[in-house]
Amino acid sequence: MKKLFLVLLFLCIVGVWFSFTNEWDVANQDYTADEWEILELHNFVRGYIWLEELEIDSDLTDLALERCKYVYRTEKLTHWWHFNNLADEYIAEKDVNFVWENLGQFYFNNLSLMMAWIKSPTHLDNILFKEYRYIGIVDYWPYTCVSFST
Repeated sequence: MKKLFLVLLFLCIVGVWFSFTNEWDVANQDYTADEWEILELHNFVRGYIWLEELEIDSDLTDLALERCKYVYRTEKLTHWWHFNNLADEYIAEKDVNFVWENLGQFYFNNLSLMMAWIKSPTHLDNILFKEYRYIGIVDYWPYTCVSFST
């Protein structure tokens, strides 16, 4: 519980710093400032326990976008990667073991979204899984879809 409190405290500090500086080093204009902030928050939490930073993968981002479009269209916020042909194609093409996701809905800012994921044991497990190397992030209001892969 103490670790969770410290992580949440650090996230609050980082969130305040991000909102005041709002200086993004966006190397790729295909991603929004919100998506870069979500990446930074993930890497901040992972760095707390010395895990390797995640890198954005454009194919994984495309997969997250298709996922967000599906959720938006059907209004079904459920996890279903193991049934998804697109995820299976990504796994085969990239030669990775698996792909998983965190989904969020109706969060007013990225910090509150990240705090909700940290409070959820399964979402926190995804964020802190040491085998993950790549991330795809899509902020498709009102949904946020984050895909992870090895």
